Amino acid sequence: MSLLNLEDFISSGQAAKLLGKSTQTIQGWDRQGKLRAYRHPINGFRLYLKADILQILEELNTQVTEQLPRPHPAKSAPRRRRRT
Repeated sequence: MSLLNLEDFISSGQAAKLLGKSTQTIQGWDRQGKLRAYRHPINGFRLYLKADILQILEELNTQVTEQLPRPHPAKSAPRRRRRT
């Protein structure tokens, strides 16, 4: 694994905002092993790889898209008769 830069990470609050979840949910995913948290080298706060968060965001968007109702084919409006 190559060396990672702090710019490759976001905080749990930022991750929660991007995913539309609470910070407690994000940290719960960490405890459950669904998401890997790293620790900030100075303050020890949880950090998450941006790539991991983007992957989860993509998966969530796919799930939402699959649950959306499919549009009905467009029906043409009935034609009006012309008076002659």
